[in-house]
Amino acid sequence: MMAVSGRSTLRALAAVGVALVCLAWAQPSSNVGRAADAVTVPEGVLWLAPSAEEAASRSSLARAVTDLANGRAAAALPVFENAAADPVLGGYATLFAGRAQFALGRPADAATSSRQLLAAGTTGHLAEAAQLLLADAVETAGDWVASVAALRGLVAGRSVAAHWLRLARAAENAGETAVALEAYSRVHYDHAL
Repeated sequence: MMAVSGRSTLRALAAVGVALVCLAWAQPSSNVGRAADAVTVPEGVLWLAPSAEEAASRSSLARAVTDLANGRAAAALPVFENAAADPVLGGYATLFAGRAQFALGRPADAATSSRQLLAAGTTGHLAEAAQLLLADAVETAGDWVASVAALRGLVAGRSVAAHWLRLARAAENAGETAVALEAYSRVHYDHAL
């Protein structure tokens, strides 16, 4: 019984000793914290922390995304259109403007917004989302040939079963049997259940 309490006491003393060493090490020296030693960082260098003006201007864009998600596309569209010139988020603002236009029953305008993004050389997720929006918009307008073109760009270099199946159906509606058969084959052989 005595050995257990002795070990507990030793552990407690060791913990106190470590804490004292840490406290002594953390004591500020006389030179730290002086105004003369302070480093000034020019504004704009810390890109992870936007200025207050930038944060305020972009908060309206965040509210507009929420409005669009909650079915208030008419309220969100002007915010997206104004934010399209933003050098950092302008591409996303254009994409969301297209989504708002599509939600408002304006597929031709949504297709135009998507084409703007794609013409600007957009890459990655933004380009993929623009191609999907373009396919949605032209399909709604009944332009199956344009849908096949948009979906061909989407599946180029990728192997996503849903995109290939969508291409197959669009090609079938456009009367492009060879493209439809190739796309259905890709779904069947590359993504078998």
